[in-house]
Amino acid sequence: MDIEKTILKKIFKCNKEYNLFNKTERIIISLSGGKDSISLLKLLTKIHSPSLIYPIHIYPYKDDKVLSYIKNFSENTLSMANPVKFLKNPLYKKDLLSCYECARGRRKTVFEEADKQKIYKIALGHTKNDVSETFLMNVIYSGNKDTIKPFQTFFDGKFQIIRPLYMVEEKELLRYSDIYHITPQNYHCSGKESNKRENIRAFLRNLKDDYVIQRVFNAAVIKKQR
Repeated sequence: MDIEKTILKKIFKCNKEYNLFNKTERIIISLSGGKDSISLLKLLTKIHSPSLIYPIHIYPYKDDKVLSYIKNFSENTLSMANPVKFLKNPLYKKDLLSCYECARGRRKTVFEEADKQKIYKIALGHTKNDVSETFLMNVIYSGNKDTIKPFQTFFDGKFQIIRPLYMVEEKELLRYSDIYHITPQNYHCSGKESNKRENIRAFLRNLKDDYVIQRVFNAAVIKKQR
């Protein structure tokens, strides 16, 4: 089975069910440098006009190798020069072990750039695995059942966060990225190993159960979350 067709079918299904975007909308894609967001950029060009896609990358610190890869990949994928906007995370601190602070800085910067460009739809590369991990993380550490949603609004509906890969599993994106030679670009993070999400991710991996992500996802998701 063609893995690209399989993933695109799930994106179409998610878009139909949650009305994420239409063909005339400009969309910001926030590129973390990981395979999920980079793959999302390539996948969206199959179903959306490249001229309406505005990729941004918010870096914690300058790493020429990472920035060069993202620049080249974006140019080749969108067939235009310098399509990606690079922005520094204002809250990143080298010795800070807080993933929360880093994430807050990224969100702040994304919204500021979206407002500046007057693009109000922002696509993130979160997958079914992220939904399941977030659900378990909140149950275990916070005692609630909150998780990632496919569509969320912020600032009284001014901005919309969409997650087209919501129904796609990590293992499918691994196959996709291998076939299309997508190389994840990772920054060294001193807080990664103590991250709660990493603990949950390791727990799920250690179960060695091919269906555990789907079962947790089923438990986490309430239909028609919008």
